[in-house]
Amino acid sequence: VVFGSRSLILTSNAHHRRQVVTLEAGSNVSDRCVVLPGTRVKTGAVLGSGALTKEGATYEPGTYVGSRGNECVQLKKAGAGASEPKETSYARAFGRRREASYTVLPEWFHIAWSTASICWACIVTKLPLVSGLMLAHLCFSDDWQAYSVASTLLVPSALIVLAYPAVLSLVLCMDIGSKWVLIGRRKPGSYAWDSSSYCQRWQ
Repeated sequence: VVFGSRSLILTSNAHHRRQVVTLEAGSNVSDRCVVLPGTRVKTGAVLGSGALTKEGATYEPGTYVGSRGNECVQLKKAGAGASEPKETSYARAFGRRREASYTVLPEWFHIAWSTASICWACIVTKLPLVSGLMLAHLCFSDDWQAYSVASTLLVPSALIVLAYPAVLSLVLCMDIGSKWVLIGRRKPGSYAWDSSSYCQRWQ
């Protein structure tokens, strides 16, 4: 089973009635999906981004997205042979690393990278406040009592407000620059995990 990120799988409803959710081998649950209790996703079925399943429904091979009338919309039906589980390019890349045409980074590296990204995001959210207060500290030169109450309130507030767009611009430049360095300029096409490093660099 291939999973995306930020998906939610529920096994009980508002009445606390538990139902099994079945994801068969060869199924796909993409990003931001909501899978309700009793759902069965068969081999070859793909729940696309933002798909909302119906409680107790079974999804045959095909592609489903979004929601209309409390049911995800089927974009297309799968062709013959889709009901047989097949090894994905992602599974081939991680299961047979040495056969890939590039160096496949191990799982621990992806975990460490994600953890570091979360830590960096936490630091960035506090950076405008901290930098604004530090600048105010330099402006007053450790002699806060020599200034009026209005000055000690307005100057730090103004510096904090100015720090937000400055930090935002810095983070935006770092984000775009790092993507261009790691990924390069985005080009349309098909990039399989086992034959191209594009997916790994994008992740």
